Amino acid sequence: ARQSSCQSNHKQIGIAYMQYCQDYDEVWVRAAIYYAAPAYYTWPYIIQPYMKSNQIMTCPSATAERYAGVVNATTTMGTGMFSQLSSAALASLRAPASLIAAGDSGRLPPPTYSNQTYYLIDWDGEANIDNAPPPEPRHNEGANMIFADGHAKWLSKTAYGDFTNASIPLASMPYPEYWTP
Repeated sequence: ARQSSCQSNHKQIGIAYMQYCQDYDEVWVRAAIYYAAPAYYTWPYIIQPYMKSNQIMTCPSATAERYAGVVNATTTMGTGMFSQLSSAALASLRAPASLIAAGDSGRLPPPTYSNQTYYLIDWDGEANIDNAPPPEPRHNEGANMIFADGHAKWLSKTAYGDFTNASIPLASMPYPEYWTP
């Protein structure tokens, strides 16, 4: 039941993404937008007007432990840590129905990162994958994912891989088409 609830949450987030894209000239939401200091808005806040509740951002199977510091401090999307740069146009994506846009979050390891949640959104198209924890396989050894066309789907851990090492070439991932635009 929690897996289905989580997948429903992912679908609602996917719909919010697509509504944002429709309102902003078919351009995908950026990971973050920086205004004059100290304003910093990450993608969950950017698409919030398109969601009925922020509670859909939390997996029903996630632990109750939450990071008490800067919310979404480690979000990546588009060009990773340079996420304030321009995002991609939807038309530039070769196969949006096969491209993972977001998924169940992992956690960065303590003590360096205080076990903060890492929202997986990464389709920067670099030759290597980013150094980030993989989505947590909370649901039957897999995780729910949102694809670039807005649909949500459960994938087994063997399908999305384990990419904790940034030097792993995308071509060696189980399904590299999931990660490259």
